[in-house]
Amino acid sequence: MLSKRFLPAFFILCVLLVGCAFATSSEQPKDEVLPNPPGAIGASSVLNIAVQDVSIVDPANADAPLYAVLLAVGEEKQLGVVVSPDNATNPRVTWASSNESVVRVHQTGLLEARAEGDARITATSQENAGISEYCDVYVANAPVAVTEVKIDRSEIGILSGYTDELTASVLPPHADLRHISWHSSNPEIVAIDPTMRTGNRTRLLTAGLYKGTAIISAVSNYGGTRGGERKFATCTVRHYVEGPRSTEGGCSAGSTSGLLALFLLAPLLLFLKR
Repeated sequence: MLSKRFLPAFFILCVLLVGCAFATSSEQPKDEVLPNPPGAIGASSVLNIAVQDVSIVDPANADAPLYAVLLAVGEEKQLGVVVSPDNATNPRVTWASSNESVVRVHQTGLLEARAEGDARITATSQENAGISEYCDVYVANAPVAVTEVKIDRSEIGILSGYTDELTASVLPPHADLRHISWHSSNPEIVAIDPTMRTGNRTRLLTAGLYKGTAIISAVSNYGGTRGGERKFATCTVRHYVEGPRSTEGGCSAGSTSGLLALFLLAPLLLFLKR
């Protein structure tokens, strides 16, 4: 025969389960529909997306900006351009050479090395003449090519908010063009100091960026021969945040449901002890 206390206890337990289920469902976030802000542009409007940045690149490696090129007299080289954002309304640029007698540049970005010397090639946004980038071109006969690039460290870790520096070198030491450009595989995790994006040293920035891992590359700006491979070296950089994330008030999410369950369970425990 069932105990006389079984039915009341069973009834109280059912009430507790229903109460906990209601409390849990009430804590679920609700989707909030925000009204359109005043003056919002409708889907039918035409947006003019402005150019923000221009970079000169080698079409074979469009991820790394190109700041210097070494050519032999009579050699040609195709330059490319990357306009940010990639959905800019007018991404066209105008190419110009500071010394046409040394290097001629076509409006397609094609370079023609005419005589020994140097010239600065500039790509300027047609939408905003204040936005441009340049690449220095050196013309010489029988240049000594870079055969290897090295970075002083292959892997480092940086605590969020701090900086670190990397140093690169090129071989052979008597290479004619020793220019190096630096590139981050994920600038939202580890960024290159814009004032040190070229040269044999660079500074890595983490302040205000996401934690994670990025690959930093030091790339030679000269491939050696027509269509030659540009030498590079890499360093793996881990951007990390020290210590566990704290919880406000010392309670984890969902603690309200736990406290409510204990509060509702107390009467049942007192009833069973009687």
